[in-house]
Amino acid sequence: MTSGDFQIVILTGTASGQTYPLAEGDTKVGRSRTNQIVIEDASASRHHLTLRRTGDTVMIEDVGSSHGTFLNEKRLRGIVSLAHGDVFQVGEVQCRFEMPQADEDGGETRYVEPSAAAAVAEEPASSPASASATRFAEVEESAPETSYMPVEEVQEEDESDKTRMIGGGETRMLDMDELKGLRPGRKEARSGKRVAMGVILLLLLVVAAVVYVARVVSVPTEAQTASQTELYKDEQLQFWIRYPAAWSRTKEAAPEAIISFRSDSKLGRLDIFALRSERIRRTGLTLGFDEYVAEMKGRHEGFTLKRHRRRRKGDLELYTFRADTSTEGLAGVFLLAGERRIAVECRARLDEYPHLAPVFAVILGSLGIEDRQEFIDFPRPDNAMHRRALGQPAALMKEIEEHIEIGADLVKNRSVRRSNLFYAIKEYQAALQMICAFNVRPEALYNKAAIGLSKASEMYRSGVADLKFAITVAEKQGDREAAYWDATKLVQMIPDKTDIDHQYALRRVKGYTPE
Repeated sequence: MTSGDFQIVILTGTASGQTYPLAEGDTKVGRSRTNQIVIEDASASRHHLTLRRTGDTVMIEDVGSSHGTFLNEKRLRGIVSLAHGDVFQVGEVQCRFEMPQADEDGGETRYVEPSAAAAVAEEPASSPASASATRFAEVEESAPETSYMPVEEVQEEDESDKTRMIGGGETRMLDMDELKGLRPGRKEARSGKRVAMGVILLLLLVVAAVVYVARVVSVPTEAQTASQTELYKDEQLQFWIRYPAAWSRTKEAAPEAIISFRSDSKLGRLDIFALRSERIRRTGLTLGFDEYVAEMKGRHEGFTLKRHRRRRKGDLELYTFRADTSTEGLAGVFLLAGERRIAVECRARLDEYPHLAPVFAVILGSLGIEDRQEFIDFPRPDNAMHRRALGQPAALMKEIEEHIEIGADLVKNRSVRRSNLFYAIKEYQAALQMICAFNVRPEALYNKAAIGLSKASEMYRSGVADLKFAITVAEKQGDREAAYWDATKLVQMIPDKTDIDHQYALRRVKGYTPE
């Protein structure tokens, strides 16, 4: 199934008739130009709602809009699955969700009217059936006939004690002579003990079932409530997250957490850690995550990081992680956005964690921020760099300064070649990677390289966003030539062929190449 099979159609407003295909993952809808679907309406919020497609399922979620979202003329609450033809309203603009419908000739399941079913039943048995049809066997083909003996025959039976019935596999009464020598079987001496053991075993099974129900059945009930959520929004730090409606705020907040929530059964817990600092703007995402892991080791006894992965969720770059402590299982996300550092931890007892994992996935997947994410990042130093920092510190410092100087020159001459900002970022990242190889990093050089990387990254992201917006406008206006040249500029700006924005632009260059 392709993304083109699922689409949103604008029904009212200035963009009436415009269609937007839904790809796998999140599609953001709102007034901001950073959304995949832009709503031209003053009463729509900058980031109004999110459409989340997973295979053939599309969910809709209001992300804290000012005026709310209406689905089929009813106010949307929580996360709801969309059906074909559903109409939702963003501000004053109405949109319709469309998805592929089953083809009656394609082997899909369809409803059959009773009259049609009766007609099928009256068809002769010899009529051909389709390859995918289901045929009921005729009664006379499989059901054995039951014959009854006429009354006259019963009356004419032999009156002797030998009564028999003719036919294979049937029973007859033995002759008295055949009964001679037969003796009744001996009763089992232990039959009573076996019955008692069976009763005891049955009771043990019943007790085990009761214990299982008491411990496990209540947990899926919590998982079911994950579809009913409440929104927590921090106006100061400008982020939001959803949590199950059955959970409530707890006064027993974790150390350094700004807020904590707990399920009524006290099986699951949500802790949010967020802070604002100018230093965070100069901290790389990878370095920041390493520092946060060190903090978790100090906060949780027996902390072990089991796995972590950097991933892209919509417009956000973040780390997801899974860890264990001595008593609990833990899952979380970590991100940087300008001067903000936001981390979310969901945890439960080790034996309950597998049952609550789906609930935690819903919570962590709902994290969002109000504005565009800004951050820097650079790789961790390798072993060779650590050895150079110990054995040849002066030579390594000189190389760091050269990288910073080259980066500054590339930024200064960014209009000479569109790829200069991309390569300036690489120079600053190389400098920061080497700086972090020292046991005690030189702060002056680190700040100089971090500030340079931050400025170059912001210019680069802004340039990419502007070109993507220009391509979108040209496509809406049907100006293929303008879309082609803007896409060409974007390809030149991003030399990395594995970058998703490079691939986005390259597809349009190939599609709009002038004949």
